[in-house]
Amino acid sequence: MNFAGKIIMGIAMFFMPIGLILAMQGNYFYTITSRDTVNALIDNVIEEQFQSQMGQYQELCRAYLNKGCSNISEVKTLVCKKNNELKEQYINKSNELCSYFNATCHTIEDVVDIVCSRFGTDSDACLQSETAKQRFDQIDNMCTQLGSLDSKIEAQKNELYNKEVFNGISLSKMNSVFAIALPIGVIIFVVSVVLVYIASRSFVTLSNSVFVTILSTGILFLILWYFGNTMLGNMIPAEIAEHMPNALNSFIREIFQFEYLNGLVLSVIGAVGFAITMAVKKIKK
Repeated sequence: MNFAGKIIMGIAMFFMPIGLILAMQGNYFYTITSRDTVNALIDNVIEEQFQSQMGQYQELCRAYLNKGCSNISEVKTLVCKKNNELKEQYINKSNELCSYFNATCHTIEDVVDIVCSRFGTDSDACLQSETAKQRFDQIDNMCTQLGSLDSKIEAQKNELYNKEVFNGISLSKMNSVFAIALPIGVIIFVVSVVLVYIASRSFVTLSNSVFVTILSTGILFLILWYFGNTMLGNMIPAEIAEHMPNALNSFIREIFQFEYLNGLVLSVIGAVGFAITMAVKKIKK
């Protein structure tokens, strides 16, 4: 191989692992940095936190629905809907009494005003109507808070997705970069393979270069998996890790598991391919 060939070979061997890394990692990291994935992660974290506070809602769910609520969506939709239905029924039923006093009750406040003015503020009827109003108002306030929570969460999702993570780079910018990582990686890898063959004019050298690249890249992924898990355990204090949401912890662990599986597959393919190449090389000799 002449000097020019060695230069081409060096350039190709430098870019080949870069292309392989981009091709193997690009699509995965494009997916996990997408807005849908980030939104789903935040929703899971919020739902997990809500579940830890679910006890205060279960009594309400059983009282209104004769069953427990399994998630925040059931509280927001079923309980709030049932509260409106019961309030409407209460007003309709009270209208019989209101009409007796030549009045029409459109709201709970109308019922309380009519009953308390006619029977007295110390009467049982007045106290019962005020108690009913307080209960309906309590659930209405809870439903309003849960409803406003949705808009706050959506605003926080948008802020988090576009907020700078480090050095001016946000998750949205990362996602844009990863969107083209796979095709660029494939192109770089293929071009590198072609350059190796042009420089060496040998399929054995080409095969050896490709499988060495695959093996070394696989080992690199395994190193990232091992040290990533170790560093994560050391960097996060035990008291914080103990209270870290399971959804977030699982999300992080899945990333390292992806690195492990990629590293394992590439290492096996690289090792087997390299061994076969060496065997073929010896047979040819």
